[in-house]
Amino acid sequence: MGVELNAAGDVIVSRSDQLQALAEPAGLRVFDALQRTGPVAASELASNVELDNGLVEATLKRLLAAGLADRNGDRWTAPGSGMLISIPADLDEPGLRAGRSLYRTMIEQNLQRVIGWVSEDLGSMSGAQLRSSGATSATVRMTEDEIDNFQQQVDQLLLPYLDSRREPADGTSSLRLSLFVMPQPDPRADDTP
Repeated sequence: MGVELNAAGDVIVSRSDQLQALAEPAGLRVFDALQRTGPVAASELASNVELDNGLVEATLKRLLAAGLADRNGDRWTAPGSGMLISIPADLDEPGLRAGRSLYRTMIEQNLQRVIGWVSEDLGSMSGAQLRSSGATSATVRMTEDEIDNFQQQVDQLLLPYLDSRREPADGTSSLRLSLFVMPQPDPRADDTP
């Protein structure tokens, strides 16, 4: 079964089997490394991600079954250059559990990157670098359709900058953008009987 790619070349992860394969303990780590390293033997990949060879091979087979890995002889590859999770309205319960687990893992990884940036990089930034940094935290009210539209607009806004074939211009900086869209419980809702 093939995978769907968006215009930026990201794999759109929306099927239960894909979410479950990535939510396994080594799934996301192996998939991410496989996308970055290209054709690689399982043993080399295991060494790169510092995991047991048997665990990496089992994970690769699960990714292969979900269409998130390809095998040519002893070399493995992954489609796309990134990943976008899209949870369909009719996703089964195992897929929902896997989606929650995968979101948790991805957010924790991004938070660790932010903590590392704050503790290691922020203190040595030049004024220009500091001006290009930013953080926004806002509570907004949107319908589900508006949230979908917002995320599509962000994707479109970033698309020209995500193209790995794009030649960097003079003065270009590498940036890590982390966007968390976190639905909040409605304080007006009363769940008590």
